[in-house]
Amino acid sequence: MLHRCLLLSSLVFSISACCTTPLPPADFSSPEATIGTFQGAFNSDKAGADELSYACFCQEFKEQRSNFDLDQFAMLRQQALDANPFLSLLMSLKDLRECITSVDPPIGGDADLALMKLSVAGHDLDVLFRRETVCQLEFHSTTDKEKRVPSIAETLHAEGNALSIRVDGLKRSWISNLPYLRRLVLEEQWKFADVKILEYGRETPQL
Repeated sequence: MLHRCLLLSSLVFSISACCTTPLPPADFSSPEATIGTFQGAFNSDKAGADELSYACFCQEFKEQRSNFDLDQFAMLRQQALDANPFLSLLMSLKDLRECITSVDPPIGGDADLALMKLSVAGHDLDVLFRRETVCQLEFHSTTDKEKRVPSIAETLHAEGNALSIRVDGLKRSWISNLPYLRRLVLEEQWKFADVKILEYGRETPQL
């Protein structure tokens, strides 16, 4: 009974908090930072909140699920809240990162994967993260159409003193703008590789 009251009160809190929570800065520098970014964006009603929540999922996850675009995510987010009171409890906590018990590579797994374990109200929850390298190209303002190129997933490898960068889907127009390239930023980011944080405790079919 106490647990049920806790869930109901957390649901009311999360709904009211959604109207006042500011949008956090995007930080994917570690699994802990990513889950903090996700919780803040998930609870916010500010412009760009859904985009920031959606950005917490790795590119591989998005590509493996057909039509998992921003519009579908926004719909699944609301469905998850309606069907899963435990999700409301998770998101209503002051700081979900305080519930983290460990963050380690999966046993015998890829070094670019990290398994986060959380303990919330007597429930254990695992969240899988993948580390991916993101490239952002910025051009001088003289190139009006391609002044800022969105972040794109990269494959990097080093050979001797050279660092090779493969950009999937590179546009021909970008190549013509290379003389105007102002900055190239490569950043390692930790993103969600599953949706168990949205599915945990649901009685309805999985997302």
